[in-house]
Amino acid sequence: MVISLKKQLTIEQISALKDELAQGLGMSNKLTIDLHQAEQVDTAFLQLLCALRDAATRDNKVVILSLPADPDSCFRRACREAGLEHLCPE
Repeated sequence: MVISLKKQLTIEQISALKDELAQGLGMSNKLTIDLHQAEQVDTAFLQLLCALRDAATRDNKVVILSLPADPDSCFRRACREAGLEHLCPE
């Protein structure tokens, strides 16, 4: 299953994002999250992704992030600033 997230991935949307991602993970053993259209990412969203990956691991499921190659994309930049570079696959 692929979920494409767009625009603002911030604390203001975190409840809806959590519900959408949890539902996607519940419906599939492999969830791909497409972040190519993200325009703003904050630490709340990064924490949500960490928690989602932990839950997936516990349930023998996989979460894959599909990211733009641009090292200056907002997601990669947010990960660097938060010290969470491990979230960004090469």
